[in-house]
Amino acid sequence: MKKQLFILTTILFVISSCSIFKKTVETEYIEYKFNGIYEVVDDGFEYQFYNDTVKIMIDTVPIVSFSDFENVQKKRDEYMPGYVLNITLSQEAGKKFEEFTGLQINEKAAFILNDKLFAAPVITSRISGVKIQVTGADEEFIDEVIKNFKSLKK
Repeated sequence: MKKQLFILTTILFVISSCSIFKKTVETEYIEYKFNGIYEVVDDGFEYQFYNDTVKIMIDTVPIVSFSDFENVQKKRDEYMPGYVLNITLSQEAGKKFEEFTGLQINEKAAFILNDKLFAAPVITSRISGVKIQVTGADEEFIDEVIKNFKSLKK
């Protein structure tokens, strides 16, 4: 009888521990996303564009985070009205991003900034090297990226 009670107590402890752990992990992901570039997936966390009703699902871990950025720059677009965002990645992040973009051609990548979905451009080709250029970006988004980048580098 004591052995059965011990086994039952152990099972209940394991079940309650798993439930507590699961809730902690879920809360960590739901409450805040790191600023970065995420893969768009079918079964991830739902995000709505900050200025629209369109929603997409994103992965739980960024492909590249803002801490991987070495430089960001706002420039006038040479071909269209508006601005482009030029991002320089670290060497390691550049390799990860190249691998990611090579596997995700014609798919979207999501830019999360301050827990908001700001952009989800379609990847049109493998992006090699450490330079990324985001065209057609909202000026507010570009200014927020630069502001956050500068606060990280202080």
